[in-house]
Amino acid sequence: MKFCIIYNKNSSNGKKIKFIKKICKEIEKDFYVDLFELETKEETIKILKDLDKKNYTRLILAGGDGTVSYVINELIKNNMFFLRNFVIGYIPTGTTNVLMNELNLNRNVNNIVKNLTSNNIKKSNLVKLNDRYFLLMSSIGWDADVIKLTSFTIKKKFGKFAFVLSSIKKIIFLKRLKFRININDKFYISNWIICTNSKHYAGKFKINESNIFTNEIIFFVIEELNRVKLIKIILTFLFNLEFSNLNFVKSFKSKKIFIEKIDQKIPLQIDGDYVDIFDNIEISSSEISINLLTN
Repeated sequence: MKFCIIYNKNSSNGKKIKFIKKICKEIEKDFYVDLFELETKEETIKILKDLDKKNYTRLILAGGDGTVSYVINELIKNNMFFLRNFVIGYIPTGTTNVLMNELNLNRNVNNIVKNLTSNNIKKSNLVKLNDRYFLLMSSIGWDADVIKLTSFTIKKKFGKFAFVLSSIKKIIFLKRLKFRININDKFYISNWIICTNSKHYAGKFKINESNIFTNEIIFFVIEELNRVKLIKIILTFLFNLEFSNLNFVKSFKSKKIFIEKIDQKIPLQIDGDYVDIFDNIEISSSEISINLLTN
């Protein structure tokens, strides 16, 4: 096997390179490895365009959930998934690493090497959101604003705690943005929607029983958001309680959902990265799947 390992240095302030090189050294005992330490999107795009030319058999992404999401979208843009049967592996070096929990990984070098050199491959269907795709989750409203508020510098300095600080600030200065939802031909007014293709949310917190391999999109709709409800939601995550049991949270299974603004544009995050604000958002299942290495 021939490995291409892409390390996003921005995902951990460049502090994980020794960890990455230990993994590379172990893999190199039996296989060919190219390691690329990248900092810009332009560098990443150049490497991805050369994948086929160099006949790599495995693409390993070292970074956070956002790194994986970005690379997958670039591959789709360039029709790379249709040119070869990619197998993607993951080395968790990000802030929350939801994908690490979905794949039953940990940060042990031997565990990761065993995973990356194994043939434990599963298909995961991607979810389409407007002209993008995601593997794990997206959300519209409150926590998209939290992620927007959490600057890159603060996240690199404080890690997961940076999101706690931003959440506290957003609770204190709560502004309820409302938008209209059409789901299963019924209409709702909401302040916050979580759309998940994964079992976990914001790291290790379990949000539902499905996972990225079940091809089942779950939508959680929160209506009339206020400070009390926000605190209940946070406590539910912290104590690993059933999110859908909260009486103000509606849960749906659907192949498609359409969201439109009421008075202000809608903030959106995908796989832990803030995207932008939109007038309309359409989320739907897709026929595109990827091969992932899992434990």
